[in-house]
Amino acid sequence: MNKFNFLKDKTITDLSDYGVRVAIIDNFLLEKSINILFGPAGLGKTWLLFAVSKYCTSKGYDVVYLDSDNGVDTVKDRKYDLHIQQMGAKMHYINGDMLDSRADMEQTITDIEINSVLGYEKTIFILDSLQFFLNNDVYNEAKIDKITAFAKKIRRAGGTVIFINHSTKDGKAMKGGGSLINALDEVWEISKNHDEDGVLQFILTPSKYRMSVKKSAFVVNTENLSLESIDVELASITETTQAFIDLVLENLKDESLSQNKLLEQMGFNKADKSKINLLNHYVGKFWNCTTGANRAKIYEAIPTTQETQEA
Repeated sequence: MNKFNFLKDKTITDLSDYGVRVAIIDNFLLEKSINILFGPAGLGKTWLLFAVSKYCTSKGYDVVYLDSDNGVDTVKDRKYDLHIQQMGAKMHYINGDMLDSRADMEQTITDIEINSVLGYEKTIFILDSLQFFLNNDVYNEAKIDKITAFAKKIRRAGGTVIFINHSTKDGKAMKGGGSLINALDEVWEISKNHDEDGVLQFILTPSKYRMSVKKSAFVVNTENLSLESIDVELASITETTQAFIDLVLENLKDESLSQNKLLEQMGFNKADKSKINLLNHYVGKFWNCTTGANRAKIYEAIPTTQETQEA
C-alpha cells in the first residue's frame, strides 16, 4: 500500500490542459493574474486605469470597476461617465458614492466571490483604491489576508485583478504590509515624466517579475481614453535631454551636418564628450549617422510620420 494514497486526488501530474496565460496588454497585463499599481496621489492613476478599461473592453473583456476613490462630482467633472457609457455593456462600473454605505460595497465583494463558481474568464476586476477595501488599514495583516484570498479566488475562476494603491509620503515605496506584496503576482510602480494638455505619459516599473512582464510606458489621451504603448527609453527622457534633442533636430531640419559643425551651430564645444555621447545614443531614434569624407560623422534627421506623408 502506497503511504501517499491520501494525496492521490491532490497531486498534479500534468498541466497541459491548464491553458496558456494570455497577455491582455503585452509586457504588462496578463490573464489570471493579481496586480497592484501604486503611485502618489494626484499622479493620474485613475486616468490610466480607465484607459486600460476602455482598451480591454474593446478587446472583448468584461471590466468590473469598483471605485471607492472618486466621488460622483469628480466622475462628472472629468467626464468619466461619458467614457463609461461609450464602453457599453462590457463595463460594469460601481461607485461607492452612489451606495448607501461601506457595507454595500463589502456586500458587492461578497457577491463577486460567491458568483466566482460561474467562472470569470476574460474578466478584469479593478479595485480603486486598496485603502478603502482594507478599511483604511493597509498594514493590517488579517485584512490583507482577506482581500488577497478574494483576489486568489477570482484568479482561480479565470479572472484578472488590479488593485490601485498609494505610495508612502516620500513617494519611494508602496503603502502596505509585507504580506501584501508577497501575495501578488506583480507590483507596479507608476511614475510620470512629461505631461501635456490632454495627454498623460506613464512609466510602469515591475518589482517582482513573476510573470512575462517588463518595464512599460503608455500614453493616455484624456479626450478619448486611447492607450498607446511607447518606447520606455524615450518616455524616460529628462527635460534637459529633450531640450538637447529638440535643438539638434532644429539644426538638422534643412540640412545634414557633420558632428563638429552641428555642435558648433548649437553653441557647444566640438570636443564636448557628454554631447557627443548623447548624439551617439539617439542614433536611429531621432537621427541617422553616416561616415563622410575624412571619416567625419554626418548626422541627418529621421523624418517624422507626418513629414513622410507630406513628401
